[in-house]
Amino acid sequence: MKGTHQRTRNYEDTSPPLSLERAGPPACRCLGTIVKILHITRHLDIGGIPRCVLDLSSALRTNGHQIVVASMGGVQVAALEASGIRHYRIPLCGKFEFGPGLWHSWLALLPLLRKESFDIVHAHTRMAQVLAHLLERFHGIPAVTTCHGFFKPNPGRRFWPCWGQKVIAVSPAVAEHLATMHRVPNNRIVCIPNGIDASKYIHFHDPEKLFSLRADLDIPRQARVVGTTARLSPVKGLDDLIKAFSILAPKHPNFYCLIVGEGNARTDLEKLVRDLGLDGRVIFSGAVDDVAPYLALMDIFVLPSLMEGLGLSILEAFAAGKPVIASCVGGIVDVVKNGTTGILVQPRSPQQVAQAIETLFENSVLAQSLAAEASRVVRDRFSLTSMASQIQSVYSCLQRRV
Repeated sequence: MKGTHQRTRNYEDTSPPLSLERAGPPACRCLGTIVKILHITRHLDIGGIPRCVLDLSSALRTNGHQIVVASMGGVQVAALEASGIRHYRIPLCGKFEFGPGLWHSWLALLPLLRKESFDIVHAHTRMAQVLAHLLERFHGIPAVTTCHGFFKPNPGRRFWPCWGQKVIAVSPAVAEHLATMHRVPNNRIVCIPNGIDASKYIHFHDPEKLFSLRADLDIPRQARVVGTTARLSPVKGLDDLIKAFSILAPKHPNFYCLIVGEGNARTDLEKLVRDLGLDGRVIFSGAVDDVAPYLALMDIFVLPSLMEGLGLSILEAFAAGKPVIASCVGGIVDVVKNGTTGILVQPRSPQQVAQAIETLFENSVLAQSLAAEASRVVRDRFSLTSMASQIQSVYSCLQRRV
């Protein structure tokens, strides 16, 4: 599509090399067999990072590791514990590095640390990074962090970076951001894309459930559905999706738009729908535990984000066999290859989004070709098994203070 931009570097070429050699201070020793891992994240509500933590923990447990996840809790704790993984509740509230939530969480972890010995602490959010730094410095537990997106430089990150011995970036764009904006040394950055269990989304065909879901959402059985799954936040650009849909709605009365997710922008988005006269044509499902049936309802998946670390929901749409339209920002360009696995559009371009939607609805051959290649790519390059294996390799090169 005209006006789009695509980075020419390959994903593999931009990934910083994983070095298994690290000199370290004299009072360190390399870890042997990794037995027990403590993951720390802010919460386990619906969202991309909690889902990554849940999936990674499950994969690591399958590979023989003992896993404990520490967080404030959330709706996905039940799923975590159902998979045989323990959850330890800590009051990791707030986003200020020096706030009381950090110190209360450290104190809350002390009983666990007295009873059990951990080989690795793996942090997934900023507050978790600082807490992991304390556990490494004062309890000798090697720390690693995963950066799932982009972060504004601030005094806290500058003077107390707390990146851990290794920093996992979920895309080359995030890796470059860490090296240039936060001056993280290249030899500490490892680029490992998020992975998913594609089997959860492939060939979801339950006609009765899908008909029932359409009825629940007030979407006619023969309607064509364009949709997305995302946190309802301004950075996701969902207002541009609604504006794009408003361009198409008058001439395509059988088109419907389905937005799956929850967030603080919902009120503004619903007002935009009313202002554009799209009541009944744009459907908000709210937060859901399982996006697979909602993806199955969609004919086209759209994610017009203004910034994105990788785009986990895009991988899910790939696995579900849906043609994807996404903005050419951040890590998305390392996942969606324009004209091969999807269509890239400029951010803040509702007209381009509308044109791409119309193109895919009118050209079923192109839509099927994009979906088929995307489905192959997610199986080959973005599997949960591959992600877990690469992260285990990172764990093996960490060093314990003695």
